[in-house]
Amino acid sequence: MNFVFDPWTANFDEAKHSQDVSGRDFVDPRGPLHQFFAAKQIEANKAGIDAGDGFAVLACIRTCVTHGLIAPEWLVYAFNRRYDAVLNCRVDSWDSPLAFGKPYKKGAHLAALRKARTKRFAVLNAVKDIRSREPKTPIDKGLFERVGGPLGLGATLAEELYYQAKVLMRR
Repeated sequence: MNFVFDPWTANFDEAKHSQDVSGRDFVDPRGPLHQFFAAKQIEANKAGIDAGDGFAVLACIRTCVTHGLIAPEWLVYAFNRRYDAVLNCRVDSWDSPLAFGKPYKKGAHLAALRKARTKRFAVLNAVKDIRSREPKTPIDKGLFERVGGPLGLGATLAEELYYQAKVLMRR
């Protein structure tokens, strides 16, 4: 009997064991490790979706499509309920809270959101790089000033982005 990899029930060791050692799976988003982490990311979004986050529904559907995953039943229901609200004329807009909701809160500044999205991992990588070369460097305001300067960020924003990236990496 051959082992069939299931990203929804597998643990990390099973995903790693199923990975094609030739290297193709490392770049293919449908490879076992990519699927495993995508499934974990989707599961991490379930609480937000249950609380009404329609944008998270769309993000999870995107993750399923990108990684060749079959959506779990709870996600299928969440998507269909929201899509059908528009399809069946119960709401008049995709950004209705009963559909997928507004992607950003009122008053959000897209330029600031875009900057955070594009710079957070650069900050994380810069901190890791410095700390790998200089392990005794404390994670403090001085480090964030040092990292933020070349990225066009102040120390406070660099610190915020660093911790945002760390949270995202745990998902």
